[in-house]
Amino acid sequence: MAQYAEYPCSFGFFRIGEESGAVISIDIEKEALNKEPNAPSALLDQTAGELSEYLAGRRTQFSFPYRLQGTPFRMKVWHELENVSYGETTTYKKLAEAIGRAGAYHAVGGAVAANPLSIVVPCHRVIGTNGTLTGYAWGLPIKERLLALERKKMDRMNEIE
Repeated sequence: MAQYAEYPCSFGFFRIGEESGAVISIDIEKEALNKEPNAPSALLDQTAGELSEYLAGRRTQFSFPYRLQGTPFRMKVWHELENVSYGETTTYKKLAEAIGRAGAYHAVGGAVAANPLSIVVPCHRVIGTNGTLTGYAWGLPIKERLLALERKKMDRMNEIE
């Protein structure tokens, strides 16, 4: 049975779910929901800590265990999203081509929108073919902030080299 805990973040609250030793969902809520009793665990605390480090620009990868659950099509899309590097972007069209379904970019968009592990499986790194920001489950302002955070960190890293 899944357990959930809420943690404050700069966007409101992360609501993180775990089941059988793996994180299964990450969501953002404007305010604490407390739908179920807050049930923090070592894994949920670790996840919240790593997400906080990411938002502070101190982390580019995550080490906690997570598990994706979805249709075979969605799983293909989400696994392809995992290949989009920190600070990089891709398009729905490129994702569709990468999974061998070149004409299915609208369906890819639906799969991206259904991603239960935003940030970790980086759906915020998907933009329109023309380079514009397109829909994001947590809203375009958050998507814009996440991309700006990653660009800023990459710029700093490039300055050091």
